[in-house]
Amino acid sequence: MRDRALTPDAGAVTVYGQDPGSAVRSGDMAVVWQDLALCDNLSVTANLFLGRELGWAFLARRRMQAEVGAMLDRVGLAVGDLRRRVGDLSGGERQAVAIARALMARPRVLVLDEPTSALGVNETSRVERLLRASGVAVLLVSHRVDQVFALADRVVALRHGRLVGDVSTVEAHADDVLALMSGMNVDSVARRHLARLSSLVDQLAEVEPSASLPMIVSAMSTVFGQQQLWFISPARSRVAS
Repeated sequence: MRDRALTPDAGAVTVYGQDPGSAVRSGDMAVVWQDLALCDNLSVTANLFLGRELGWAFLARRRMQAEVGAMLDRVGLAVGDLRRRVGDLSGGERQAVAIARALMARPRVLVLDEPTSALGVNETSRVERLLRASGVAVLLVSHRVDQVFALADRVVALRHGRLVGDVSTVEAHADDVLALMSGMNVDSVARRHLARLSSLVDQLAEVEPSASLPMIVSAMSTVFGQQQLWFISPARSRVAS
């Protein structure tokens, strides 16, 4: 396992008090590289136990296959015969095998480098579901802002290798992160929407109930980015917009 790709010019990175290389060797951290680093000519079982083989006697092979089967069930991956060559699997299955291999050591932190960059929509959804169910802390490196907001609680944005933002996905919007990455000034979209809704509450307190509906629809259209909203009025059983 590679300890690092680059030597930092300054500062230090620690994982539970250890440098990244030590964290990987101790099993506290596991990494799934963008190139996956799988051995296509080996089986699924051999890839998951690569470097940690229990031996090649019949009972050892049976035990390894049982452990691999349990891990694949845990991550929701069915590849059939565990003796299949990894090179014969689809892109999504190969990605899931790489993640399952990383999870075999039961790490506390899982680092993923562009895990779905070469996958289609369905395979990407499959890998994202796997990550949500992994049960470990995930550090995801991705250029897909929509995926980051779908999976992450916190987003760190970089520009030219420098930290330019550290935001919560609850308080910020994807446009905010894109603005940070491009060097634009950011006024959180979520904060602006909350301000609009707060203003709406104040306005509704001052108008007749019959006049409040258009104001509510207008405010919701702005917040959700829709030109027109439709809903059913239970009292009158008709559509309003």
